[in-house]
Amino acid sequence: MDYEYKDLELEGYTKFSISKRDQNKIFRHRKAKVLISYEYYVKGPHIVLQAMPNVAGCIVSTILLPIGILLEGVRNYKEVYRDMVLKTWQCKKYGAFSSDDMYRGRGDVYEKVLDAATNIKVRNQT
Repeated sequence: MDYEYKDLELEGYTKFSISKRDQNKIFRHRKAKVLISYEYYVKGPHIVLQAMPNVAGCIVSTILLPIGILLEGVRNYKEVYRDMVLKTWQCKKYGAFSSDDMYRGRGDVYEKVLDAATNIKVRNQT
């Protein structure tokens, strides 16, 4: 079974963002991290949060590749390269990111996220 990323914007979702300060305030267990970027998508009563490495995270992982090869063993260099380089730079292609779903009417997180949205047209759309 092969993984295939489905672009949420092509499926009718609208991409928006919130500040790191607001994210830390809204999510107790999903605090904003320096090496991770967060993408938010909304479509009707559904919000999707995707967390993936940002450019700095990809660079750090690539720089640490020799250490990873030493720790995992030279025999496993292909796996280490795939995990530390390919999956960080092309995380959507390989499915190497996390995704959370939020729905309207299941707690107040949905409303808090939309209130913190920096794109005004998202607020008018829903």
